[in-house]
Parts: sequence; C-alpha cells; structure tokens
Amino acid sequence: MPTKTKLQIRVASLDDATVLQRLINTTFNRPLKGPINSAYFQSPTVTTFVGVLNDQIVGTGSVHILQKIDRAFGQIEDVVVDSRFKKVSSLKHLTTNTQ
Repeated sequence: MPTKTKLQIRVASLDDATVLQRLINTTFNRPLKGPINSAYFQSPTVTTFVGVLNDQIVGTGSVHILQKIDRAFGQIEDVVVDSRFKKVSSLKHLTTNTQ
C-alpha cells in the first residue's frame, strides 16, 4: 500500500523568502519589486506560515496581529497555493476555508 505524503505547516523563515516572493508574485500576477525586507520575518505582529509537501513549499499565508484600543485581532492575508498543487485535498480545504 503506498504511503500518503502529509502536508507539513511551519513558520516561514528568511531562507524561504525567494520561494515565497516568486509564489506570491506569480499568483497575484504582479512584477518582482526587489527583495523581501528581512525584518519582515522578525516582526512580532506578523507570522507567515508555509505549507511544505515533499520538501517543497507549495503554499503560504500570513497572520497579522492588529492592536485596537480595546482588543487585538488577527487578520489573515496573502493565502496562496502553487497552482500545480491546488488539487491536493488538504491545500484545497485550507484555501477554500480562509478566503
């Protein structure tokens, strides 16, 4: 019986920047505008996650924590899945339920 490969989700790092930039720019059809600011990955108010399948980043999404006068809340942004992997059921579920 073949083994199923599971999607791993982890926090993104500066080492992922080039792959993330290419993935996001391709998905949103926008031109490359220089390198990602390395301080982005150290921000206390932003956490970017990546989905990894077979050691390849196949998706990403970010949670931005916004502080209001009386509360803090998270805003999910830039949820992107590589078009070659959109039929992977766990990725399809993730993007369908976060948009």
